[in-house]
Amino acid sequence: MALDPDADVSGVSLLDAEVRTEARDLDGVRLAVAAASDVAREVADPELLARAHLTLAEAERREGNYDEADREVLAAQQLVNDALDLALAGAT
Repeated sequence: MALDPDADVSGVSLLDAEVRTEARDLDGVRLAVAAASDVAREVADPELLARAHLTLAEAERREGNYDEADREVLAAQQLVNDALDLALAGAT
């Protein structure tokens, strides 16, 4: 399996977002997650995109933005469900 430098950069952005979540830097989390999400979409990586949604959901939850956190969790769940549907259909 070849390494994808874009996905690696996206993973680093998510790690940065997770650290910023601990520091309660919501604006920084949003920026890092946006960067990671852009790369995940470019490389068509739904797992990475789902992780980005979950990272943002945790930051939103910690800030008390429970409705937004729930929306992010639902977006991640939809990505996982869609990937599972494709796998069951033999498309992946």
